Amino acid sequence: MTITNQDVKIRRADTATLFVALTEADGEAFDPTLHVSIKWRMSRTSHSLESQALSRKELGTGIELASGGVNITLNASDTDYVPGIYYHELKVLDASDVDTAMTGAFVIKRSLPTGDSFTPEVVVTNLAGKVPVVS
Repeated sequence: MTITNQDVKIRRADTATLFVALTEADGEAFDPTLHVSIKWRMSRTSHSLESQALSRKELGTGIELASGGVNITLNASDTDYVPGIYYHELKVLDASDVDTAMTGAFVIKRSLPTGDSFTPEVVVTNLAGKVPVVS
């Protein structure tokens, strides 16, 4: 079952780490060895095509396994879009199932450009999702 309303608010061109807590659909702890692929997408709307996603992350390229879920690392280029409300979702795929673990609004807020080069503090946002039970 998909967990909805997993909303994120971030300033334009900021970096962040989204932690998505995952559990199996039966409530058991998430077992990453049972799943083949994990994908995160951010797009203009929930009706956008996969090819129209503005930002993409996959396991090993921006998504890392963490205790109880996954961390999604967002770079400045992943959030450097016109301020507004976008859509994001996390899908967990295995050999026979595709499950949308979580969805929500991805709000990009205005930010003044700094023009400076610095190492920003990473912001961590906690979300949650469910994945299918593999028999």
